[in-house]
Amino acid sequence: MALEAVDEHQHDGMIDEYWFAWWDGQGSGGCAGIQAAQGSRELSYWWAVIDSRMEVIHIADLHVPTRSTPLLVKGELLWAEFSCEDAHSQWTLANEARAVVAAPSQPHDGVIIGQPIAVASDIEWYATHPCEALEHGIGYSQIGVVHGLIEYAGRAPTQLDEVASWRCHRWWASGEEPPSPFARADNLDVSVAIPRLTGRPWMLGLQPTGWAMLPGSDDGES
Repeated sequence: MALEAVDEHQHDGMIDEYWFAWWDGQGSGGCAGIQAAQGSRELSYWWAVIDSRMEVIHIADLHVPTRSTPLLVKGELLWAEFSCEDAHSQWTLANEARAVVAAPSQPHDGVIIGQPIAVASDIEWYATHPCEALEHGIGYSQIGVVHGLIEYAGRAPTQLDEVASWRCHRWWASGEEPPSPFARADNLDVSVAIPRLTGRPWMLGLQPTGWAMLPGSDDGES
């Protein structure tokens, strides 16, 4: 897929969504996403990690005021940023936030219920394969690896070394969002519920080969 460096940035008049996901093949992993529209006063941020205890540590804020710096998230008890270091090759994902240790259940009105915990992460994403066009909608996906550290208050950190990863960047006009870019999988145990601005939450599960979505959890309206 032929792309220019500018394709990593937001697109005029469109809603852009960025996703990064990683997994170790043994049940632990994480995913993070930002949805933003140029000209809007708000953006949305999601972050979820399944740690070595098989607990879900989750952040979700759907209504964060936008800043002059693209993909910078500053909300209440939340700072996060996606930074493109080298187009289609390297990104930095970082956050410092109050998260919750949550049960793998569906959120209500975008609110995740659980025990609070402070988290901080600094993750580097590196491409290992060229970008590929998405099957549905406009955008691209790419396979890579992540390195970095996720720290939690009161528990051991998670070290990421050459962990398998996938990312995507997609965009659409208002009211025309295509289906989720995640693969579908039958008989999937739901690990994370990602709240959405419209439609039902996305119910995601972690497999040895990566993250996938429970069939039917994408109602086509989100």
